[in-house]
Amino acid sequence: MALAGTALGQGTVRFSFADPAGGRQLTNAASTLTYDSAAVLSFIVDGSDAGFPSTTFANAGLELRLSVGAAVVNAGVAQAPISGFFRIFNRTNPDSATNTILRGDADVGSFLSIGASSSILFSNPPVGFSLTAGQELLNVLPAGLFLAPLFDSVFTITDILTVGFPRPPVIGPTGTVNNFSANTSFSGTAQLVPTPGAVALMALGGLVAGRRRR
Repeated sequence: MALAGTALGQGTVRFSFADPAGGRQLTNAASTLTYDSAAVLSFIVDGSDAGFPSTTFANAGLELRLSVGAAVVNAGVAQAPISGFFRIFNRTNPDSATNTILRGDADVGSFLSIGASSSILFSNPPVGFSLTAGQELLNVLPAGLFLAPLFDSVFTITDILTVGFPRPPVIGPTGTVNNFSANTSFSGTAQLVPTPGAVALMALGGLVAGRRRR
């Protein structure tokens, strides 16, 4: 059925933050990655492709907890499974129940390490990763739209400092990801689609418009 009589659109919304100043905020300890949630991030929500203005949350923070497994090395590229969650929040709002901007939950993802650089990759499709809009993001999204796959998120990890002397490589001889601290930046995308209720209203609007034209 063609949907008529609506200004609602759909497209891609993009998310990003650059590595903040002030040292290394990302830590791997005993194969668990965490982030210093006191670090102040400038989190950008770019809605230009979906027809709404970009918004910058200038006082954002990141809560992150990811478990990384043993890596397998192939042609110089180490890849390890990774799972867990991350939550980007607006620290200007002190209420943790309503200050979430964006949350990511991953049953499966990839930790990649090539030489001195590493990254964390999540994607849906295939499956096992979702992005959910928190109340802070819902406040700026156009009414009647919600996040849907395709989802992807990338944490680019730089300036890695492993623990020990002499400093070991990121990936140990048995595939274990060694303890380290590092900087990281983030980018991600999601699709914006009408909510089921909005689709029903659009369909009804098209039906009424069609009857009026007869």
